[in-house]
Amino acid sequence: MIARCLPLAIAALLAGCSIGGGGDKEPQPAQRSVKIVSLLPKQGRDAARAVPMADAIEAALQARAGRAGRFRVTLVRADTTDPVAGQETERSCTGVGRRYADDRTVVGIVGPLQPACAANIVPTLNQAGLIVVSPTEAYPGFTHEITVPGDAQCFRCAPDELYPTGVRTYARMTPPWDSEGRAAAQILRRLGTKRAYAISDSDAFATPYLAGFLSEAHRAGVRVVQQIRYGKSSAPERIAADASRANADAVFIAAATAGRAPSIVAALRRQGFDDPIVVPSPVATEASPTQLKLLDSAYETSNLAPLSALPTAAQRFARDHGAASFAVDVARAYEAANMLLDAIAASDGSRAEVRKQLFGLSRKGILGTLRFNANGDVQPQEIAVSRVHNGNLEYRETVRLGTDG
Repeated sequence: MIARCLPLAIAALLAGCSIGGGGDKEPQPAQRSVKIVSLLPKQGRDAARAVPMADAIEAALQARAGRAGRFRVTLVRADTTDPVAGQETERSCTGVGRRYADDRTVVGIVGPLQPACAANIVPTLNQAGLIVVSPTEAYPGFTHEITVPGDAQCFRCAPDELYPTGVRTYARMTPPWDSEGRAAAQILRRLGTKRAYAISDSDAFATPYLAGFLSEAHRAGVRVVQQIRYGKSSAPERIAADASRANADAVFIAAATAGRAPSIVAALRRQGFDDPIVVPSPVATEASPTQLKLLDSAYETSNLAPLSALPTAAQRFARDHGAASFAVDVARAYEAANMLLDAIAASDGSRAEVRKQLFGLSRKGILGTLRFNANGDVQPQEIAVSRVHNGNLEYRETVRLGTDG
């Protein structure tokens, strides 16, 4: 009797059936193959930065022999270069998001490089339940809302329109701009500051730095005695004079470009202000050699740590992959891929489960132990602190922030 039933059982299995019914079930997880996509430009002005990042994503998968737990994983290296602009743009990303949203074998994306691309594709991918892990994007409003009392000028400072389903499907490895402002407040607290004067560029892109500083200063016990905005026609000497009269023992300057900030710092020093001055990274990184000299003795915060500030394992990885110039980007791309692969390994292979696992896991890798909070911000937030000396930026320390609040 058993011998006569065996052929029937084999036939049922070959037909995709099972004894007892349920012939339309999905294949068992051990038989599943899934894809992840590196969504980065391969050509143009961004290629020197983005190609090593894509290589790092591929290295993460190769280190696992193309598997994430019980799943076989294939990497698709997409190109988001706009042939006209020569870089990644909103236009070059228009069709890319829909293409991978419709491909149900794709369960996760690492990228893109530019915020304009992310803002364009995240809503489409959100509707498809497809998770995106960005190694580089830092606009606060992709993950959390920021506000400054009385300030209506803030570009991309609220995430609501990015998630039409109401479920977060985006996470990032880079601390957002407002975390630089928060780190600035922590620096001043450590330096013994009691009263700070906040100066902000009128550019809307400066608002996140100011918002982070104001919120953290309050928590850190640093009283902001006054805050002012300056424009292109504002005289640095006038701004410095107002700050000097405020009886503050530190100044924070929020700006999205070097602009007039170096001249304001120099004017403060000429008026005898010898107390700490802190600026966010755009002020120093975009400064000319002449402007850097004007910033002498100022502290700088940055969400892009220099190679020397990275853990030894991350430094080694960047050097081994010939990417010392973009070490933190490459290390974050590698760990973004690893966190996505960890989530796939812990999941049932569906997009919804990969998303759920990603937001719940903690990974110890080359950048230390990392996780994402409910908003999608990496934990902890690490901000490098440097000081300008003789026209050079000299790394001093790393401020570590928790942002679960």
